Amino acid sequence: MASYGVTRLRWKLSNLTLGIFLLGLMIPAYGSVIPLYSIFNKAGILNTYIAVIIPHITFALPTAIFILSGFFIAVPRELEEAAIIDGCSLIQAFRKVVTPVVVPGIVTITVISFINIWNDLLFSQIFLTDKAKMPLPIGLTEFKGIYATDYVGMIAAIVITVIPVIIVYVILHDKIIDGMIAGAVKG
Repeated sequence: MASYGVTRLRWKLSNLTLGIFLLGLMIPAYGSVIPLYSIFNKAGILNTYIAVIIPHITFALPTAIFILSGFFIAVPRELEEAAIIDGCSLIQAFRKVVTPVVVPGIVTITVISFINIWNDLLFSQIFLTDKAKMPLPIGLTEFKGIYATDYVGMIAAIVITVIPVIIVYVILHDKIIDGMIAGAVKG
């Protein structure tokens, strides 16, 4: 909705607002670990799922806004205007007309965010201490010891860890391809 607001609903500060959102792309995750740890420790949410979810949402949001802004700009304004003339409110036009057109962008964002979050070690290892709460990819680090590595167990765990990513891609690959060629072919 933020990318729709800054690209379609033009107001005096819409470019500044988009720029502020995109500043989040320049903040490295590693640079935010110590402040986040301090904040989460004071809030008492360390070793909870929310301590991992908040940074992931925060760092995925600028990418989502950046990619979806391109999709919203590509949608012809005439579609919204026709929906409003036919009696839709602005929210109904967004929900029933614009959103179905940008579904490939939403799917692309979903897949990119899922893969980034699934493969993340940083936030999970720092903010979670209970091994039962850690995600599956963190378990791969348990196969490596100081003096030996269980390669057979590690390879089996890698196969198990990759399965969800493959399933998500197989289910959504048509939409991903649609999203990639949406800007390349004008029809």
